[in-house]
Amino acid sequence: MATPYVARLSSELNDIKWSLCQLHMRSSYTGFGTGSLNRDLEDLCDAVRYLNASGKQRVVLMGHSTGSQNSIHYVLSRARAEAAPAINGVIVRVSLLGPAHDLASSPGQ
Repeated sequence: MATPYVARLSSELNDIKWSLCQLHMRSSYTGFGTGSLNRDLEDLCDAVRYLNASGKQRVVLMGHSTGSQNSIHYVLSRARAEAAPAINGVIVRVSLLGPAHDLASSPGQ
């Protein structure tokens, strides 16, 4: 698990009768720049279809860092009427540190 809060989140969700499924996509742990949002979208679509077929009635995507990009790409693809199955929500976790934060807060940028 790449993020330190996943175990606690899973436990808390279990208490309210939700499940956590951590997807390891084809691009997981292969290094920066080796995957694509569209290939990750295919993996997410397959996972959502699997969860639906397994009886999960509600699916919410949650992404951290690149997972946030994937979650947003999923929603935008659905908005363009692509074949992504319906989901019930998205949670994105983005940390703005370093150069990205500097650019975002610089006047005139």
